[in-house]
Amino acid sequence: MKTFTDADGRAWDITVGRQSYGLALALFLPRDGGEVLQAALPVDNWVEAERYLAGLDEAGLVALLRDAEPHGL
Repeated sequence: MKTFTDADGRAWDITVGRQSYGLALALFLPRDGGEVLQAALPVDNWVEAERYLAGLDEAGLVALLRDAEPHGL
């Protein structure tokens, strides 16, 4: 899990999640509560997803968050 702050100063935790058919997702959990967001990751499995997220800097995480959609929990 990684933590970062977006351009509006909101803190987020980000972790890997999974959807049907093994699709790996980035799950964005706001540290102050609120709606969880998700973004599909361009990877084939969970290990690649962990590596992908680990390799993103804060600008990359913010860009991924910008494309995120509400997660249907």
